[in-house]
This record gives sequence, structure tokens and C-alpha cells, in this order.
Amino acid sequence: MTGCDNHGFDYPYMKKYLTLLEDGMSSGEPELTKAHARLQAQISSRATPRFELFMGCLGNRIAVCNKAVEENGDYKMVAHISIEGNVIWCIAPGDAPAKDVIKIRHVADMERNRYEVWLSTLSEMERYA
Repeated sequence: MTGCDNHGFDYPYMKKYLTLLEDGMSSGEPELTKAHARLQAQISSRATPRFELFMGCLGNRIAVCNKAVEENGDYKMVAHISIEGNVIWCIAPGDAPAKDVIKIRHVADMERNRYEVWLSTLSEMERYA
């Protein structure tokens, strides 16, 4: 694999032509411009962190993790959902994709509903004991 980096394309060739294109020293032929756009997309897609949502029940709360990232041998913790349905974020909610934030909030709402149903079955004395 001489002359290749870990991105899988011929690095010296690409580095030379990408640098020329970025510096405005190349004619910017359509093929070269398309190659540059493809490579930039590949690089940015590899640079953005992957996010694979994983939820599991640990004790009395639900642990929400990112399976795509390991931290100290465990999945990276994203949030905790209490039995009352409260979300305690371990990361900024903006760091997770919107569709996953919606899933987390949906599970929290389901937990809150389940908790309220369970609480309503208790007598008043049991509720506050």
C-alpha cells in the first residue's frame, strides 16, 4: 500500500491536485472539480461522528448510549431516563442527531406515562409513604 493513506485513494496524486485546485492555480476542469467534491464529501462523512442509539435498563433508570463510540471500553453515555420520565443529558442535546433526540424524548414520555399509571394504582397512603 505504498503511496496510499488510510482513506483508500492515492494520496500524493490527490494532495497535489487538491492543493492546486484550492489555491486557484489549477484550471478547475470539470473532472477535477468533481473529484475534489467527491473527496471532500468522503472526508467530511468520515469526520462526522457516527451515532447508533442504544438503550438498556440499568437498575432503576434507562441508559441511553451511542454504540458507534467507545469510551473506556464502554459505549459512550448519551443520557439517562429516570423511572419518572426525566431525561438527564450526558452530552449536549445538539450533539445527537435530531431523530435520535426525538426517540429519547419519546421513550421518556412512555416512561412518564407508565410511572403515572403505576402511581395512580397506589392508595394515597402508599403514594406518600
